[in-house]
Amino acid sequence: MNDETTTRLVNELKQLSNEPTIKLKTSPSTIFHIICQLQLALRHPQNTGTPAQQTRQFAETLVNTIPFPDSIKELISMGWNPEHDVVVEPKVEREITEVVEVHNVATIYGLNSDGSPAEEPIAMMSRPQDWGNKDRWHYEFFKLEWTHQNKHYVNNFHGWTDIKDPKNGYPELFAGLITMILMPGKPPQLCGQEYLGEDDFWSESWGEMPPYYDPWDNDDLEDEDIYE
Repeated sequence: MNDETTTRLVNELKQLSNEPTIKLKTSPSTIFHIICQLQLALRHPQNTGTPAQQTRQFAETLVNTIPFPDSIKELISMGWNPEHDVVVEPKVEREITEVVEVHNVATIYGLNSDGSPAEEPIAMMSRPQDWGNKDRWHYEFFKLEWTHQNKHYVNNFHGWTDIKDPKNGYPELFAGLITMILMPGKPPQLCGQEYLGEDDFWSESWGEMPPYYDPWDNDDLEDEDIYE
């Protein structure tokens, strides 16, 4: 603010003391919470000026005016006393000694052979063999992370379904399966859309055929390059 604005604000603040008294109606409960918030502000070690002193007087006036029970008055009195402060210890971050990361895959079969919705969709912890048929299958990828004791777990979940645009979205559709974690899981190359497995098949109408992945011959394939 410039000097002119500052001078104007100072004069207007002084004029406030000449304005008529304002009458407010509120509950004793609200007054109690206001006093608690004023105490929080007034306990700041650098809040010692005239406004702080006037606010303290106002808070004490409220306490003496409102017919608080003695137990409430005692509680408010404790709020002014540093001896009753509760020291909150800083949270110590737990050292992670091991990261366990797995890939899981599941397919929800929600349609009958004629394309009508099935009464009871079936879930299987595997990828559909004809996953390359994008007209039939929809693919979603989720990552669930959590820490237990000193281990950090990561579940990379690959979800397949023939249900298109479910009412409540794909996260809710797959929610139960995302937490159904198998250890050690599956190779990520046999979960997503990059490689064919030995039991999969491919149609020329689906486009260029992906390469096959042999889990017994993967020396030249870096797992960390998949689904980072």
